[in-house]
Amino acid sequence: MNNKVVLLTPRAIILVILAMFLIGLSIAPARELLRQRKELNNLEQELAAIKGENQNLRDEVERLNTDDYIEQQARARLGLIKPGEKAYVIVPPKQENQKSQEEKSLDKSGENTDESTANDDSTNKKSEKDESSKSSKPTEKKGFLDTIYDFFKNIWE
Repeated sequence: MNNKVVLLTPRAIILVILAMFLIGLSIAPARELLRQRKELNNLEQELAAIKGENQNLRDEVERLNTDDYIEQQARARLGLIKPGEKAYVIVPPKQENQKSQEEKSLDKSGENTDESTANDDSTNKKSEKDESSKSSKPTEKKGFLDTIYDFFKNIWE
């Protein structure tokens, strides 16, 4: 066996060091490029999700602005009816438990029910006067959908 020792010349050593240096310099930008591509993919996915949500919201706004939906909400929330229709309100009967709690609270407070009724009557008369003074203002007649439109316009503002 021949034992040969190969010695590198100074020129070869400089070339090897220079090659390693250039490889080292190219690793950092390659990592940065991969990181940016990953971030770009994530942002594109997020953008697609937001565009989908945006379209859903546009569809919802379009649905909410229809006359049918506004009428349905006016009936459900405000109890409005069209001219010629009759509205019926079903009031559930008081339960025994509620009655007994009200009686206990009256007994504990020591109030006389006759006095409280008289106070309620005077309060009701005052509120009726306030309402009559408010209602004496001239009002403009509006159609059913105009009233509903004004109501929702005030809510959304």
